[in-house]
Amino acid sequence: MKPTRTTPLQLAKLLRGAAADKKAWKPVVLDVRDKTTIADYFGVCEGETDRPVTGIAEGTVDAATEKDL
Repeated sequence: MKPTRTTPLQLAKLLRGAAADKKAWKPVVLDVRDKTTIADYFGVCEGETDRPVTGIAEGTVDAATEKDL
């Protein structure tokens, strides 16, 4: 059976969810396909201080790693 490929939108949503799980404020996914050739989607969120922001960043990396991306 051929493995399914993760689309850019699925990846963006996965990372937005991971950020929300780590208590990121207002995580959003921006569609930038018509604006640039570097990326299809861009994720943006906020955190209160360095420690929560570090946790958010590590959480998104962990989520991608778990999916083997």
